[in-house]
Amino acid sequence: MVTDIAVTEKNITKLRLFQKLISKDASKNYGHIPFEALMRISLISGKKIDIYSLETSYGEVENYTGSVIYKTDFLLKDSDVKALSEVPVDTIGIIATDPYWVNIAEKSIDEILTDHAYCEQKAASTCISLIIQFPDRTELVEEITLL
Repeated sequence: MVTDIAVTEKNITKLRLFQKLISKDASKNYGHIPFEALMRISLISGKKIDIYSLETSYGEVENYTGSVIYKTDFLLKDSDVKALSEVPVDTIGIIATDPYWVNIAEKSIDEILTDHAYCEQKAASTCISLIIQFPDRTELVEEITLL
C-alpha cells in the first residue's frame, strides 16, 4: 500500500491510500470500499487512529496480474496528522480477511495455530530489531518491551 498525505483547497487534510489486493480473484471477492468505510491504523507507539473514507472506491484491475488497486481518500483530523507525521508512514501492510477463510480455518485449525505461532515469533523478532535500530528512542523502546 502506498500513502500520500494531501491538503485540499477547502483546508481539509486527507490521507490518500493506494491499496493493492494481490489475488487473481480480488475484483470478485472484494468489490468496492464504501463511503465512510472505517480503517483503523495502529501505530507502533500504541496509538490507534480511526479514519473514514470520503468516497466509494471501485478498484481497477491490473491487466498483467489480476490484482485490484483501490485509490481511496480518508479524512484526517489535525491530531491524526500530527501522530502520523511523527512516524515514517510510506507503506502500510494490510491483511484483509477473505470471507471464505472461515470455512478453510475450521478444517485445518492445527495448521492455523502453527502459523499464528510463527507470526507471533516474527512480531517478537521485529520488536527486537526495532529496539536495536532505535535504541536512542527510549519511549519507543519502553513501549516495545511491554509487548
